[in-house]
Amino acid sequence: MNKIEAAAYNLAELLLSFFLCPCLLRKHASGAIPKTIAYLEIDRLGDLTLAAPALTRLRLLFPHAKIILIASSKFIDILRDHPAIDEFIELDAPWTENLLKYHPLRYIPLLKRVLEIRKNAPDAIVESRGD
Repeated sequence: MNKIEAAAYNLAELLLSFFLCPCLLRKHASGAIPKTIAYLEIDRLGDLTLAAPALTRLRLLFPHAKIILIASSKFIDILRDHPAIDEFIELDAPWTENLLKYHPLRYIPLLKRVLEIRKNAPDAIVESRGD
């Protein structure tokens, strides 16, 4: 990608962030500025790909915050070079697998991993799908 293409891509991503992420304009109810923000997308490849504009917007709105991407180990490398992300946390959801995906024992590692993440809980978490 040459410099003009890269600039066009960055501009397009910035514009998309304004149109696709109006919720990121809102301030926290307490008025506090988060120091750590996690972006959660653990099971949808397309949604993770489309998260790039939201991450850019988060960086613009909170330039001093630490931004963490929490995503599936299968997909996390897609945004590995994104300039807005400071840290990556892999979190694999059992329901994304075909074999025994609803077996209760498959959820124990997920629970342990969530508890590990909670030890250093972010001030805010963004989850784009809302379902």
